Amino acid sequence: MNKADLLAEITKHFPDMPDAALATSSLAALSNEEFRHYLPAFMAAALQAPASATSADVVLALKLPIELNAATVASGLRLHEEGGSPEAGPEALLQSQLTQTNAAIHRFIARTTLFSQTQGATICHFLAYLRDKQSSSFPNHEPALAIERYWFQFA
Repeated sequence: MNKADLLAEITKHFPDMPDAALATSSLAALSNEEFRHYLPAFMAAALQAPASATSADVVLALKLPIELNAATVASGLRLHEEGGSPEAGPEALLQSQLTQTNAAIHRFIARTTLFSQTQGATICHFLAYLRDKQSSSFPNHEPALAIERYWFQFA
């Protein structure tokens, strides 16, 4: 699928697509309904500027968040080992990270279940396009991970 065909598919399956400029905040800060409303505009903007922060934000928002925040865990463990945080041991740190990850998973599911089967397929096509045509913009293979973790069911 080429970019023009994908843009046409986004427009077809999201007919009430607003201008991305209308969104005053990042995708992460939007309510679930705002996310559903603005996502197609962000997807279209990401296709126009594939190496942009918008492109990375869209893919991040579409990737089921199953990993812990490695930087936070490493920092907390280092602080604990240096004796700077005796009350918050490794167990408490990991429990906190698991709780945050669980909340992020619930938010992801609440957002993504708002899309129809056809819209889910369009999102899968968008991610496949980024995976296949713009992989150099994603050195950690985030579009492929997003498909593997959730969007494969719409392929």
